[in-house]
Amino acid sequence: WHAQRRQKRTVAVRYWSDLARGGVFRGKSVALVGNAGYLKEMRQGAVIDRFDLVVRMNNFRTTGFERQIGAKTDAWLTNFYTDIDFDHPDRRQAPLLLSSSPNNFRKMPETGFRLRHGPLITAGVRRLGRSEVYVPSVCWFERQIAQIGRYPSTGACGILLLLDHLLKECREVYITGFSFFQCHSHYFSDAAVDPTTNHDARAEEALLRRRLLPEIQGE
Repeated sequence: WHAQRRQKRTVAVRYWSDLARGGVFRGKSVALVGNAGYLKEMRQGAVIDRFDLVVRMNNFRTTGFERQIGAKTDAWLTNFYTDIDFDHPDRRQAPLLLSSSPNNFRKMPETGFRLRHGPLITAGVRRLGRSEVYVPSVCWFERQIAQIGRYPSTGACGILLLLDHLLKECREVYITGFSFFQCHSHYFSDAAVDPTTNHDARAEEALLRRRLLPEIQGE
């Protein structure tokens, strides 16, 4: 792991692979809940809250949406970008803090890295008053950019985190709230999101179909 010290506060930055080895997910049932707009029309709250661990992402909200998506949050996966509201109480209480961006401190144009994600992650963790975060490795993130052609969305990273690191540890996995931007963007907001700005939703969908449903591709 890496540690950055500032103002006498240490942030332990660990890898997703450490999360898998740590045993938190071993033998547990896990619900990975995205933010797609269609969730507002469903009543999955009781189903989701029955899972041992619930992973939510970015600017999710549970308050007021308990019937639709439940109230439980055990892990928060976020990109730590400037549009994330770190002060919302629904998010601050998650025991596990996960980043969907790597801990790089320099731009890497040759591999598609446009931002210095490390400072954003460190600042966000400190703002939350936390001391530990789990991140994907630079090499892993680089491979996803190469396959997708753009940055993977936080949603795609959540599914790939399960597939590449946690699936063998889990007893059961439930995935909901992902639409690849084909419907209303978020269940908690009427604001529309333009997925073409940073992501390639179709390329992500194709990659995840290959990973999740190989038989569709004739493999």
